[in-house]
Amino acid sequence: MHQQIATAIAVGGALLLLAAGVGHLRRRAHLAAVLAAQRMVPRWSHRPLAAVVAVVEVAAGAGAVAGWLTASWPLMTPASAMYAAFGVYTTVLRIRRPGTPCGCFDGDSAVSWSVVVRAWMFCGAVIVAASAPDADAAVTDRMVVGCAAILVALISWLAPQLAGVGRPVRTGGAGSRR
Repeated sequence: MHQQIATAIAVGGALLLLAAGVGHLRRRAHLAAVLAAQRMVPRWSHRPLAAVVAVVEVAAGAGAVAGWLTASWPLMTPASAMYAAFGVYTTVLRIRRPGTPCGCFDGDSAVSWSVVVRAWMFCGAVIVAASAPDADAAVTDRMVVGCAAILVALISWLAPQLAGVGRPVRTGGAGSRR
């Protein structure tokens, strides 16, 4: 049962990587601007790094989903490595430049500890899921895990966006325009 939960979380993370990568491919300039705002990598690398990150997100996410579908767990390794890299990067970013945007899903919200925890959670889930590759071998188990993975992906995507619900909107001093 624990491996099924870990597998659902791992596949949910893979779906998020895939979705984020597609978004970053479509808006590479936005990701490059986020990298510039973060000031963590050299200026000359913003555009090429944005393109590389987007392609690797898509490849790692698609590979992990394919690995789950075919029970070929080594295909999930790049997703775990990608989330480990995100975990390290966002930890350093949160400590050194806490107010800067994280760039997750084309958003402009500041990097938070929940983003850091999410990256490490997905990284660990892949490792646990790969330790018992036959945990969801039955068709019904695979369907349940697949549905749970979609739910995990949606919750992980929506949770940071819902963090500000109910708080007053800041206008940045512009006031209302009538």
